[in-house]
Amino acid sequence: MTNTIVNNTGEELICSTSLGNAPDGILPPVWEVVGAGQSLYEQGPVAPGTSTQVIADVPAGSYVALASCGNADSTAMWASDYPGIEEILALFPLTSFAVEQGVTVVTVPAETPAVPVQQSPSFGSSQPE
Repeated sequence: MTNTIVNNTGEELICSTSLGNAPDGILPPVWEVVGAGQSLYEQGPVAPGTSTQVIADVPAGSYVALASCGNADSTAMWASDYPGIEEILALFPLTSFAVEQGVTVVTVPAETPAVPVQQSPSFGSSQPE
């Protein structure tokens, strides 16, 4: 799975892309996607401009994709606008933004090892919650 991140903040961000099971395309609770035990994710620094994060060896099935980024001085955070994400963002003492993403649920067919996730939003360009 490939997630494209557009970072227009002018500074390096630390970002993560997580996948959670979404059987029959039904969104799981947000805590199942970002909670402990999550094994389908990628994280790391994202320079200004366009970058990708790749999650390899994704088994066949339907998944929800959720991306989040934070700046180096921990004053701002961006996360995919996902049902219940407000609960997560409220836990952090910083300015937070929920941003629209291109696709929420993706399906990996049995005969194909990976499919790209649509382009994510431009992190750093949304209005505060």
